[in-house]
Amino acid sequence: MCIRDRTYRISEDLNFRANSRYGRSGLQNLGNTCFMNSSLQCLSAVWELTSHFITNKFLSELNRENVLGTRGHLACTYAELLKRLYFGTDSYVSPWDFKKVIGKFAPQFDGYSQQDSQELLSYLLDGLHEDLNRVHKKPIVETIESNNRPDHEVAIESWTNHMKRNNSIILDLMYGQYKSTLICPKCNRVSITFDPFNMVSLPIATVEQTAYYIYFIFRDSRKTPIKMEFTLPSFAPLKELHTLIAEALGIPDSNITFNLMQKSRFDSYPKPLDDMKYLKNHPALLFAMENLHPALDADVTDPADAVNFMINFRQFTLRGSAPGARFSFPRSIFISRKATLRQLHLKVFALLRPYLKYYGEMTQDDVDINLKSDSYETIAKEFEALLLNSNKKIYKVLQISRSRKARDEEDALAYVAVDEKEDQYVDLIIPQDYEKGIPLELELCFASSLQIEYLKLNKCNDFDRPEKLRRTHKTCTIYDCIELFAQNEKLEKDNSWYCNKCKDHMQATKKMELYKAPPILILHLKRFRTSRVSSIGNYFFSHGNQKITALVDFPTTGLDLSNHILGRCDQPPIYDLFAVSNHYGGMGGGHYTAYAMNFKDKLWYEFDDSHVSKTSPDNVVTAAAYVLFYRRRDYTELLSRQTQA
Repeated sequence: MCIRDRTYRISEDLNFRANSRYGRSGLQNLGNTCFMNSSLQCLSAVWELTSHFITNKFLSELNRENVLGTRGHLACTYAELLKRLYFGTDSYVSPWDFKKVIGKFAPQFDGYSQQDSQELLSYLLDGLHEDLNRVHKKPIVETIESNNRPDHEVAIESWTNHMKRNNSIILDLMYGQYKSTLICPKCNRVSITFDPFNMVSLPIATVEQTAYYIYFIFRDSRKTPIKMEFTLPSFAPLKELHTLIAEALGIPDSNITFNLMQKSRFDSYPKPLDDMKYLKNHPALLFAMENLHPALDADVTDPADAVNFMINFRQFTLRGSAPGARFSFPRSIFISRKATLRQLHLKVFALLRPYLKYYGEMTQDDVDINLKSDSYETIAKEFEALLLNSNKKIYKVLQISRSRKARDEEDALAYVAVDEKEDQYVDLIIPQDYEKGIPLELELCFASSLQIEYLKLNKCNDFDRPEKLRRTHKTCTIYDCIELFAQNEKLEKDNSWYCNKCKDHMQATKKMELYKAPPILILHLKRFRTSRVSSIGNYFFSHGNQKITALVDFPTTGLDLSNHILGRCDQPPIYDLFAVSNHYGGMGGGHYTAYAMNFKDKLWYEFDDSHVSKTSPDNVVTAAAYVLFYRRRDYTELLSRQTQA
């Protein structure tokens, strides 16, 4: 049966049947109307509102004279669409009538271009509110300011003032209250007002991320260096990078040190407690070096007495010319201060021996290099044979540290033979300003007749870390977004505030906080932004021609706003999720879908236009989430009792 007049066509006496869809029907895409379908499916999941429409209770509140609404057309058309979704038996329905009404009263949604689901939802809430506004003659009211009065007193007065002009089921269910604080930058005047809202638009707290490339050098020179990549927050401590590398390679993080190389010189040595911004402020190649090796450095009995040498390999050039080109990644050795210079040479030779081909006419067979043995005796014997057959001219020491040329030390190191200067110790060549933990650079130029497998020595492999180590940073949560929403911000010039004390428009400091939360809380994640970027601490955010694709983690049950609501709460502000509007793709296009929990069977469904399928609540938290619908726990419990009855 239909109620007919010259304006409306309202069906009545409809009831659920055995094969009714109970809101589990899809909506046909009429041509780029997925944004509309997504918003409608989410809003229809508000059973407290939907039951008001499908039972025609809304008719007693229909405001046919309100010029701020659609004179009832939107509310009536929406009610008829809901009846088809809930009482109907079709797997999907076509929202043609609804689309026509929307296009007539909101020309921005006319036609078939892609639109924004949040913008449509905002229009629907405002339009339905005005169509069902119980106030038919709105009085003129003034904005109420605190004037140093208690917040609760001003908030109640502001809410009462708002109710004089606005009173509907939409307000009952979905309207909350902000506390807005404005501070004039010139006269420091503070203006506090309490303003209504039906949706909270939250900036996404995207943490600044940077990809870092690290060259890891093993202490064992036979192991090929590897190039590693990790993405971390810029404010994370370097200790986190230590930990990631250690877990990836199975090396204690205490056995890893970092070195920065710039223009072929080691420039600085970041510490674990430094943050990642240190690396941004020191653009250079980042090397991670393995420290003491239990087998290769067994001779270092006292780690506190160890000296770290960074070996840089170069080739000889003509006499008097600059040092030759570096032909390898640096390598690292550790040796005791009490060791002899000959033992230092042996350590250097041990690094090089796996890559030595021949010296002049001498081959590996002549030197009899046995890579199966790393014993001190084997290495010493091979080194002695090499020295005797090469007239001691294997390499020349160019420099021992960044700040000091090794003139006297050069003679001590460069041509030491197996039978001379054995009584000279490493301690004699350590600079007086040597700092423990900072490696000494040892620049070695090798004779051109020394043939080395350069390609093998300079090889570097990309490291493909296991999936379990592919974490990069802490996920942004909905609580982070709420905290960011409540931060101070400076108004833009084109949105300045009029200070009635200065008698001028000022770029005031503004702070918005949640004072009162409604039973049905709608949270809009501001994924679309302009190129203007703002920052608060370590969080960077902006607001249109880009899309933020970061995952925002939000709870499906138990969203606790106790620490975020300033006002007194009659009921604990704990909420459960029941619908999500999703956006996939980028700016100016993409596709909208929805997740919603059905009021009858309490199961979650995915609505993709005309296609509807069951899903799990574990699947609804995605990087596509755009608008979130939450129901306060006391309303959740009430709804559960009503549906069971």
